[in-house]
Amino acid sequence: MKAIWKIYTKDISTIFKNYAACIVILALCILPSLYAWFNIKASWDPYGKSATSGIKVGVVNEDQGASLNGKEINIGDTVVDELKKNTQLGWQFISKEQAENELENENIYAYITIPSEFSANLTSIVGAEIKKGTIRYTVNEKMNAIAPKLTDKGVTSLQQTLSETVVETVSDTILKVGKEVGADLENQIPNITEAYNKLVEIQSHFTEINQTVKEGETSLVKIKTLLADVNDKLPKITSLLTTSTGLASNLQTFLTTAKQSSDQIAPVIETELTTMKAYSDGITDKLSALSASGSLSSEQMMSEIKTVSTQANYLKSDVDTLLPLLTRLNNLSTKNPFAEQIKRLETASEKLATLTATLDDIYSRMETGEINVLEALNRAITTQQAISNALDKVREGLSGSVKSKLDQIFFQSYSAAEGAVTLFKDAEAKLPQVSEALKKASKGIKKGEKGITFANEALPKAETLIDTLVEKMKAVNDKNGLEELVNLLKVDVTKRSDFLSNPVTIEEEKIYPIANYGTGMTPFYTVLSLWVGILLLLSILTVDAHGEYRPYQVYIGKLMLFGTIAMIQALIVSLGDLYLLKITCKHPVVFVAVNLLTGLSFAIIVYGLVSVLGNVGKVIGIILLVLQVAGSGGTFPVQLTPVFFQRLNPFLPFTYCISLNREAVGGIVRDILVKDMVVIAIYVIAFILFALFLKGPINNLLKGFVRRFHESGLGE
Repeated sequence: MKAIWKIYTKDISTIFKNYAACIVILALCILPSLYAWFNIKASWDPYGKSATSGIKVGVVNEDQGASLNGKEINIGDTVVDELKKNTQLGWQFISKEQAENELENENIYAYITIPSEFSANLTSIVGAEIKKGTIRYTVNEKMNAIAPKLTDKGVTSLQQTLSETVVETVSDTILKVGKEVGADLENQIPNITEAYNKLVEIQSHFTEINQTVKEGETSLVKIKTLLADVNDKLPKITSLLTTSTGLASNLQTFLTTAKQSSDQIAPVIETELTTMKAYSDGITDKLSALSASGSLSSEQMMSEIKTVSTQANYLKSDVDTLLPLLTRLNNLSTKNPFAEQIKRLETASEKLATLTATLDDIYSRMETGEINVLEALNRAITTQQAISNALDKVREGLSGSVKSKLDQIFFQSYSAAEGAVTLFKDAEAKLPQVSEALKKASKGIKKGEKGITFANEALPKAETLIDTLVEKMKAVNDKNGLEELVNLLKVDVTKRSDFLSNPVTIEEEKIYPIANYGTGMTPFYTVLSLWVGILLLLSILTVDAHGEYRPYQVYIGKLMLFGTIAMIQALIVSLGDLYLLKITCKHPVVFVAVNLLTGLSFAIIVYGLVSVLGNVGKVIGIILLVLQVAGSGGTFPVQLTPVFFQRLNPFLPFTYCISLNREAVGGIVRDILVKDMVVIAIYVIAFILFALFLKGPINNLLKGFVRRFHESGLGE
């Protein structure tokens, strides 16, 4: 032990006594930190708006616009206005010729072209022939490897924004038409009610008239007075019938307009059902793929199950949103045309709740290993297939029939209104006959018995006509039916339009959040700098000790020196990460501690290789550096690397040292922390034993080789 301590203290003393050695060691302590700090700072926010706004993308707008329900719309101009407010990329608004020239000369990375028929195609959803809108995207991939990926992301984001804008614009226009029709109908309800009440009032007077005629048999004076009263009211009846005829015609016009609104609403409902069915089939495919896959790890399987559960919840939300709309439409007709589809949607909603509960149960029980995943997934697939079948039957049941069923609802009201118009006109045509009958009744007073007999014959005809008219008006004046129709057409346009353009919302929840990209890259660059640091140390400082020492004494004595400097390097880089770069670190003390452990571990590994194998050990250290940069999963997920690196990953020290750093930065999971420390301890023990037992024999074996190499004059 004395010899070991002597080697160590002699080296330390030399460092402090020799200013050149002191400067070199100081530089070696700081250099790895600079390597880490500059790389972390450069990676702080590489995809932020301030960084990507310098990537220029041309925008060529050739859209000629379109007309939707009498309203001029130019979606291309809307896109340009939105992009002018968007700083995600450096948008350049130029002509077609300029765009081609700028792209060819590498002044811009890409350009998008909005064609002349863009608005016309997007608004064709309300017409017979539907065409999708197309934006042409032209990119120069020769300029840079990463820039095209950023421009692709910008165009994808633009596509999503455009889809939402188009759906919102079209649905908003359609629903506004329905609202206006509903408002017109609501204004007519008081007039229809007033006409009906007037007719009922007239109807009530016929009992009095008939009674009076009967009494006229005994009192001609009373009959004369009564007939005079009837003659006075006859002009009012004529005026009321004329007004009622006009109101019934207005009602027909309104119902025709409402039917046109249904022509626009029906495709939207059918499209939503098709979308839900496609979404449901996607869930079925996902579950089937999970059931068939045997290569996924438990963690991957749990993640996929959680994703499918979330998708099922979104689908249930869509189904639950569509149900009230179909229910209200169904209640407008006594025939309940949508009753069967509503029951199937309710069944689908219940089974979706069962599916999400099953998936959540699988997820929670997989955490404890208490479930046969395949058997449980098969149950979930059976449930999902039932859901898909239910949605498919709803879609097939309504496919092409939503419009016809809505037409039936409006047809009932239209038929009633048409009958009322006919009766009003017929009654209006027959009023002269009623007047003539009353005149004859008046003459009958003078003729005595003969006149009263004629009045008894004429009055029942007039009464029958009014009774028929009241009965028809009662059907038209049904407040419940009219109010339901008005409420449906006057729904909140903004809410309906927002639902159609954004039927699904995503709520993001982060566990162990990382503040920025620089903080996320800190574990990799910190660990990498410590490996580079020990390589630099071993490239400059000797692993031999002057004097007569045994191999194990030299090994341990020099290890203490290299370990001390490596830990100083780790301390400097760790404190710099925390207080110079100000990374977001959940456990700063643990962060410093794990980096001290990492620095010491790397010193033991790399120093052990060089101490035993000499220059060959340095080469192995560099090779390990290259392999670990690619295979440790420090930057890209290891699953994205070639199979060779995926298989190599569990055997690399970087893998566990980076993992330890991530635990300190993002949040500690005890099992991961313990596993990583155990693996690192195994590496440390293995390399210590390797050096202690093999340093002497291998050094002796390589003496001749080393001497000959020095004699060549090519080495130090």
